[in-house]
Amino acid sequence: MRKGKVAVGDHHVPRILSGLSQEEFEEELTLGEKLESLGIISEDKVNYTLLLQILAVAMRDPYARSLVLRYVT
Repeated sequence: MRKGKVAVGDHHVPRILSGLSQEEFEEELTLGEKLESLGIISEDKVNYTLLLQILAVAMRDPYARSLVLRYVT
C-alpha cells in the first residue's frame, strides 16, 4: 500500500475502500483515529461517559476484560 499522501476526490473513496480488507483498513488507522471514530475522543477531548460505559461492559464480559487488560499491561 502506498504510504504517501495524495489528494483523492470524495467520489473515489468508496471504490478505494472496497479494495481493502477490514484488517488492512484498521492497520492504516492510528489509535487516535480509531478512538475518534468510536466517539471516545472528539476535538481532543475525552468522552468520559462513553469511556466508562465501555469499561463497565469490559468488567462484565470476560473476553472484553481480557482485551482491556492485555492492552493496558
